[in-house]
This record gives sequence, structure tokens and C-alpha cells, in this order.
Amino acid sequence: MTTKDYFQERALAYDQQRSKGFLGWLRNNEKRAVLSLLNLKRGETVLDAGCGEGYYAQLAKIKGAKPFGLDATPDMIAQLKKKGIPGRVGDIEKISLGKNFDKIVCAGVLEFTRNPGDALKTLAQHLERKGKLVILYSRPSLGTLVYVLLHRLHGLKLKIISKKHLQNLLKAAGLHITTHKKLLLFGGVACAEHEYS
Repeated sequence: MTTKDYFQERALAYDQQRSKGFLGWLRNNEKRAVLSLLNLKRGETVLDAGCGEGYYAQLAKIKGAKPFGLDATPDMIAQLKKKGIPGRVGDIEKISLGKNFDKIVCAGVLEFTRNPGDALKTLAQHLERKGKLVILYSRPSLGTLVYVLLHRLHGLKLKIISKKHLQNLLKAAGLHITTHKKLLLFGGVACAEHEYS
């Protein structure tokens, strides 16, 4: 099964499934960390890269920002548009949207990409010179190992990314980490900016 097929099958109930129980607690923990680094402001343009149904795009809209979603799964973008948020179907590793954004959030996406470095280079090209890229990623831990093994059952091979590896990938994309937080169990969240912003 491809990553696209996996999420296409789950598109209609994805956000609802992740809002309850342990997954709901985990998402709230991640959300607090992501939003603290994103520091959304009214009128800012925000790309939710790998948006799914648009969880972070919706939060940006509530804050008065101007969100735009990008996802490889057509049904996810269809759900996003039903919420009144524009978006586009495309590959995060090679798309050109023809515009730049003040802020970009890439939450829980890099581990599913074929080449996380290419994804980060693409995102860097869409980031305004003084913009911020906030990345939620799966760092090495026992929790991440369980997460990876669960996805293996569906035929998906996820990537575990250390902070050092992420720093190197960002450097190759012309970005550097300004803030980093280690999350409980298996997550990490980093804020990156252009090397010479």
C-alpha cells in the first residue's frame, strides 16, 4: 500500500479518529507545542503542508491568518475545501505553488516522505525570507519504534529522524533551527528560518 492510498482510505474520518482517547491526548500535546512555535498572527499567510483534513489550517483560520493546504490525497483536500479553506493536491517533495508564505507548518509528514530532504528544500522555496517553518517529526524513541511497527502492518516504511539529521537536512535546504522542543513519547517540534533571514 502506498502512503497516498493509506490516507485516501482514511480521509473521511481521519480527524475524528485522532480527536479521542490516547490519540486525542497526543494531538493536544503536539498542538500546544506547534502553535507556540508558529505564533500565528492575523493576516499572515500559512501553508499547512501535508494538511490532511486541515487541522492546523483550521486553527490558523480561527486566529485570523490566511491558510492554504497541500496534501497528496485528493479526498483530504476535498474535506479541507468543505471547511472553506483553499488547497491543492500535490507532492510535497516537488510541487511549485507559485507563491510564498509567512509561516509553514509540516506536522507529522516528513516520516512518510520518500526523501525528507527534498520535502524540506521544496518548503524552503515556499517560505518568505523572514518566515518560519514549524516541523513536527518522529524522533528516535521506544514510542516511535511502536509507531513505525504499527504502520509497517499497513505496508508503510516510515523514517525516524533525529534532531541532528533534521538539522543537516534543514542546512542543505538553506534553513537553520531557531527553537526545538522534545515532546513526550516520540515527537519533536522544531522552528526553522532561512539561514540569512
